[in-house]
Amino acid sequence: MPKEIPDCPQKPNPAPEASRRYEIELITPMFGGGVEPRTNDPSFPIRPTAIRGQLRFWWRATRGRQFANSNALWLREEEIFGGTRFQSPLRVQVSVDPNTAPQYAAASEVDRFGPDGYAMFPLQQGDTLLREGLKFRVSLNRLTVTELNQQREAVNQQLTRAKQPRLPNEVADITDDLEIAVWAWANFGGLGGRTRRGSGSLWCKELAPKSATEIGEWFRSARHSFAVPTSSTPLWPCLGEHLHYHSQSRSALDAWLQMIGIFKEFRQGTGVGRNPGRQRNRPGRSRFPEPETIRETLQRRGQEHQRLQDIPADAFPRAEFGLPIVFQFQHNEVPQTVLYPRLGRELAERMASPLILKALCLSDKTAVPAIIPLDVPWFTEVDLTIGGRDSVRQTFPQSAVRRPDMARYPNSPLSGSANGSALEAFLAFARAKGFTEVPQ
Repeated sequence: MPKEIPDCPQKPNPAPEASRRYEIELITPMFGGGVEPRTNDPSFPIRPTAIRGQLRFWWRATRGRQFANSNALWLREEEIFGGTRFQSPLRVQVSVDPNTAPQYAAASEVDRFGPDGYAMFPLQQGDTLLREGLKFRVSLNRLTVTELNQQREAVNQQLTRAKQPRLPNEVADITDDLEIAVWAWANFGGLGGRTRRGSGSLWCKELAPKSATEIGEWFRSARHSFAVPTSSTPLWPCLGEHLHYHSQSRSALDAWLQMIGIFKEFRQGTGVGRNPGRQRNRPGRSRFPEPETIRETLQRRGQEHQRLQDIPADAFPRAEFGLPIVFQFQHNEVPQTVLYPRLGRELAERMASPLILKALCLSDKTAVPAIIPLDVPWFTEVDLTIGGRDSVRQTFPQSAVRRPDMARYPNSPLSGSANGSALEAFLAFARAKGFTEVPQ
């Protein structure tokens, strides 16, 4: 008697088909990007997981603006990028162009990245950079809406058996969400570390503005795909309504170094961030309030650094550029101090910079220097520490970071902002250097 033939096993989850492919090129050196921090991975230089992380961030910064709280944000983010309840419908594949083998630069070559290596100051001996010029293809593969809903129903059956609330029965298409996230990542994001200072910037011809004169319309048109904010106070970093750029195009590396040079000039340039020095090639004292504030707080002062009476001694305006900030004084006049953000009672470790400074690449592969401000949730206070995050010497209120009187003392670098804001003053400084603001 013949044996009974068993039923066929269930059809496995269908493999997603490629929906979009993007040809991308690295246009500025990439710092890090491997599994270990600060380390390149020569065998796997462009990691799909890193791209997924960037797409998550830029999805929140654009389409995530529509959600009123983090729970609502997460429900939609889970549908796109997956979570603990079901796998992501998105698959990211990367293939490196075999005609552009990865090339690396040692930290000793840092001088090519701007005056005094300012663009790459975190580099240490032994660190390496992935040089610009590497070309690669990113394929975004995803399940169809039907397949997504089948996956959702399977999860709901499990939730019903566990007597837990069911997910919504239908899931919306994720096409628009992915397209705007890729657009923002390719133009304003990057790969590796220090992307907000322009490292690891990218060029995707089909997503780039056609020319410098079209940047305004290009940016305003893309903003129609953003979600309408539900609140004027951001709960997570969001791409704002403004973009600043210089209309003169040049090579991507030159545009990046010019942008970093302008930022350095505002913070440390003679006659801007510092007084002229008494000796050649040695700048004078800072015009920002932080050094005087630290000296007064710690009651430590060298004989050659008498109190500058006009400068406030209770202010840290450059905290607006991101935290933590490490302060080091010459000749051990004052011990090393670190300024950290505080969120209510929470001792936060960092607040990423709300300023993206980079080379914005055009479709012809030339680039313009660009500043992209992000709308971010702000800290409530700042902690001045010595010897570790928990060793707080003094906590300063939010008013120590931004207030009108900081713009009014003689030679204040914040004079471009009536509010005494370092961010506003820097943007005014850039406009005086020929930058155009969008929208105008």
